[in-house]
Amino acid sequence: SQPAAEKTDAVHDATVMRRVRTLLQGLSVVTADGSRSSVGKAASVLLQHLQECGTDTVILTAAAPDSSVCVLAGCAGVGHGTLGQQQQLLTTDGNMAAARCNLQSPKQPYLYYSAASAGAAGNCPQDWQQLHEQYGLQSFLAVKVDAGNGSVGVMTLASLSSSAFLEPWWEPVLNMSLPRLVPLLGHPLTAGICKIAHELHQLTAKSDHKAYITAMLQVGTGACVASAGARHACGCSYLSSICTTLRLPCAILMKVACCCLECMLVT
Repeated sequence: SQPAAEKTDAVHDATVMRRVRTLLQGLSVVTADGSRSSVGKAASVLLQHLQECGTDTVILTAAAPDSSVCVLAGCAGVGHGTLGQQQQLLTTDGNMAAARCNLQSPKQPYLYYSAASAGAAGNCPQDWQQLHEQYGLQSFLAVKVDAGNGSVGVMTLASLSSSAFLEPWWEPVLNMSLPRLVPLLGHPLTAGICKIAHELHQLTAKSDHKAYITAMLQVGTGACVASAGARHACGCSYLSSICTTLRLPCAILMKVACCCLECMLVT
C-alpha cells in the first residue's frame, strides 16, 4: 500500500542520513596538513563507518586533474599492512584503477568491477586483480574526488563480498561525503607533489636533462613552499619516491633536494 511504501522510504532516508552524519562527524576531526598520516586517518574513519555497509578496504589516492600519475596517499582495512609495500607509492600506468577513474569524464565519476568469477576477475584493472588474488577482495568501487575545478584524487572501496556497493543509497552517501576529502587530497603540498609527478612523467621520454631541471624548478618550488616545518620531510619523501619510480637522473633528485632545502630555509 502507499502508506507502507512511504513509511519504508522514510526509514530508508533516515538510515542514509544517519550514515552520512556520523561519517561527516568522523572526517571533521581529521586535520588536513598534507601528510600521509592524516590521509591514512581519514581512510580509517571511512572504513570504520562504512564497514557495516560491506566495505573491507579503503584506498585514498591523490592525483592531478586528468592525469594517469597517481600517488597512494592512505589506506585502511584488508591488506593495508602490505598494500603500500607491494604496490608502488607512485603509479604512472593509465590502466590502473585509480588512473582510469581519474581520466574518466566528470559525467562518469565511478568505476565498478566485481570479481565474482575467474573470467570477471580477469577483466578488472591489474591492481584490483592483485588485491583479489592476494586478499580475496571481490567488489571494487572507485570514485573521483572532484574539487569543482578538477579532480584531486580517487577514493577506492573494496569488499570481500561479490555484490557490494550496488544498493541505491550508496550514491547519496558518497555524494555528500566526498567533499570532505577535497581538503585532504587537494592540500597544496599533496596537489603540488602530484603536479610535479605529472610534469616529470611527461618529460621522461625526453633526453634533454635541462628540460627536466627547468620543469622541476618551475612546478616544484611552489609546491614545497606551500607547507613548512616537518611537512617538508613528507614532501621530500614523496619526491624522492617519484624520482626513483620514474628512474630520473641523479641530477634531478639533487635538484629536488636543493629545492626542498631552500624552501625550508626561507619559510
